[in-house]
Amino acid sequence: ATFPSDDGVGFSRSRVPVLPFCIPIPGTNFSTCPVIGNETYKGILIGDINGNFATVGSAGTFKIGNKGKVIIDVSNAIVSSEDVVIPVMFSSPDPVNSIDLSLMFNEDVLKLESVTEATSEISTLSYFNEEDKTLRITSNSMSELSDATTLLYIKFKLLGVNFLGNELNTAVGYLNGDIVDVEFKKAITNSSEKSWVRIFPNPANQILNVEASENAKITIYDIHGRVIYFDSVNSNEIKKINVREFQNGIYYLKTTNNKVSEVKSFIVNY
Repeated sequence: ATFPSDDGVGFSRSRVPVLPFCIPIPGTNFSTCPVIGNETYKGILIGDINGNFATVGSAGTFKIGNKGKVIIDVSNAIVSSEDVVIPVMFSSPDPVNSIDLSLMFNEDVLKLESVTEATSEISTLSYFNEEDKTLRITSNSMSELSDATTLLYIKFKLLGVNFLGNELNTAVGYLNGDIVDVEFKKAITNSSEKSWVRIFPNPANQILNVEASENAKITIYDIHGRVIYFDSVNSNEIKKINVREFQNGIYYLKTTNNKVSEVKSFIVNY
C-alpha cells in the first residue's frame, strides 16, 4: 500500500527511491591514495515534516491541523517594469520551524525566476514541476521562526504585461508539516470590506458604468494583464465606458488614487 495515493506527480511512498543496504562509495586511485567522492540526492517533500501523518483524515486526505496560515504578501510586492518580487511569511499561535508551500500561477503573465531566503536562519529548496505546472517550496529552520516576518521571496519575470496581484491562484500551505490556509494579502479591498467603487451592469454588453466615492484613475486590463482602457472618474460621478469593442470575456477594472486602490472583475457578454 502507498500513502498518499500515487498521482504520478507528488509525493508517495511508491515514488521514494529504494536503495540497497550497501551502496558503493565513488572513488578513484585505490591502489595508492584513494580519493573518495560523494553523491548528493535532493528532493522536495511538502508537508508532514515530523512524519506522523497527524493531519490525515480517514479518507486519506490531509485536513487543517493548525490554526496558523501561510501569507503570500502581494500588498508589499516589489514591482518593476521587468519583474515582481513577492514576500512570503506566516502567522501562527504556535512555534513554527518549517514552512512549505505549493503554488500555481498564470504563466501567460509570470515566469518563475527564483525562490530565495529573506533570512539566514532558514534553508529552502524549491522546484517548479512542468507536468502539473506547480511551484513547490519547502523550508526549515533549527530555531523558531518569527511570526509575521518575511521569510522567503518569490521572484517572477513579467512577460511584457502589468502585474495586477491576481495572477497567483491555487495554493496549499504547511506549517510544521500540518496543512494550513493560505492568505493572499492584497492592497486592494475585498468583498468583506466597504467598497468605494461600484460597477454596473455586470455582465455588461454595451455600457459599463463606474461610480467612485473619490476622484480616481481607471485602468482596464484584459485577462492577460494588458491595458486596454485608461481614463479618470470624478467623485460621485458615473463614468460610462463603451465596451462594444471589447471581446466577450473577463476583464479587470482597477481604480486608484493617492490613498487607496481597488480591483474589480467584470464580464463582457453580448
